[in-house]
Amino acid sequence: MEIIVGNVKEILKPKNKLEEDVLAYILSFDGKAFPAKDLETWKKRITETIEKLNKEHKRSTPAKPEWQPAYDVYKNARFNLFGLRVVYFEFILAELTLSSN
Repeated sequence: MEIIVGNVKEILKPKNKLEEDVLAYILSFDGKAFPAKDLETWKKRITETIEKLNKEHKRSTPAKPEWQPAYDVYKNARFNLFGLRVVYFEFILAELTLSSN
């Protein structure tokens, strides 16, 4: 079964309330696993939520979420979220195998 796992790779200190809210939201996905078939749904939901936060904090420079696919040295698919100054986040595609011990 293929899954996606949220992974926060780097955090910077927030400079304003928008960045604090975006960081808190993205951190809620760190270490969470979802069925890979739901990847596009989660990417869309995260993007829409960040855009909503932008509207709530109009005085701050808006975050510009953008997803880009990538691969690591082991050929594992990754989906990086760019456009957020305060956090570097990715979804990692993985294979879940269950042991029969």
